[in-house]
Amino acid sequence: MRNLEVSSRCKTHSRQQKSFYSGKQRCHTLKAQLIINKDTGQIIATDYGKGIRHDFYIFKAGKIPINKEIQVLADKGYQGINKLHQNSLLPHKKPQKSQLSRQQKQENRQQASKRIIVEHIIRHF
Repeated sequence: MRNLEVSSRCKTHSRQQKSFYSGKQRCHTLKAQLIINKDTGQIIATDYGKGIRHDFYIFKAGKIPINKEIQVLADKGYQGINKLHQNSLLPHKKPQKSQLSRQQKQENRQQASKRIIVEHIIRHF
C-alpha cells in the first residue's frame, strides 16, 4: 500500500513573490508532493509546485501514473481524487451546518494514523 502526501517548506524569494506566496502559511513556499511506499518508507516519486498552487492541482498537473490496485491515502486537500483514481481514501468532510457522526470521526482518525507515517518521513527533509 502506498501513500500520497504533500509537504510545504518556506523559502524566501525576492523576485516573483506573488507566485510563491502562500496565504495559508503566510510566507513564500515551494510545495513538494511525495509518493511514498508506506511499508518501506521509500520515496517513489516527487513533484514540485509553487506555494500558491492547490495540492490537487499539483497532483493533476504532475500526471504521475499510479497503478489502479494501489490504494491512495490522501488528506482533505485532494477532494476529487476519486474521479482520477478509484482506489483512494479521503477523510470525511464535515457537512455544512452539521457534524460528523462518531463512526465518521473514528474512520478519519484511523486514516490519519496511517498517514502519519508519511508525515514522519517528510519531517526529515
